Amino acid sequence: MNFFIRNSIALLWAFLVACCSSPNTPAPDEGEETAKELKILAIGNSFSADAVDQNLFGLFDAAGYTVVIGNLYATGSSLEDHWNRASTRAEVYSYSKNVHGKKSSRENVALDQVLAEEEWTVVTLQQVSSGSDKYETYLPFAKDLKQYVEARTD
Repeated sequence: MNFFIRNSIALLWAFLVACCSSPNTPAPDEGEETAKELKILAIGNSFSADAVDQNLFGLFDAAGYTVVIGNLYATGSSLEDHWNRASTRAEVYSYSKNVHGKKSSRENVALDQVLAEEEWTVVTLQQVSSGSDKYETYLPFAKDLKQYVEARTD
């Protein structure tokens, strides 16, 4: 299987595992409304767009979940790029959002704007494919981004 396809599938799988198996977010019983709305934000690049914008909403909807899905992305972005943009509040991202099946998109958006827009349940960070197999490309940027996101989503 192509490395890039595996990367997209892995991101989608991570979303599903994180959201569907969370003890705080039980799957709804037959005919029962979802106990909690999931609000998922991906911070990534074109691969997060592929994994998130295409089928993720439909998967959650088919499972009976109420879900809001945001995708903040810039093609070819690494964790270092995301950190540099976050720390300067650069308005360079494309942002797509699916709220209960209704899609919208905006251009020239900054990370802090999107973090303030919703009470995100799950936030994922995506490393650029060329660095995804290199541990050293994650540090310190993944940690810095995690702290940045947590400070703005508490």
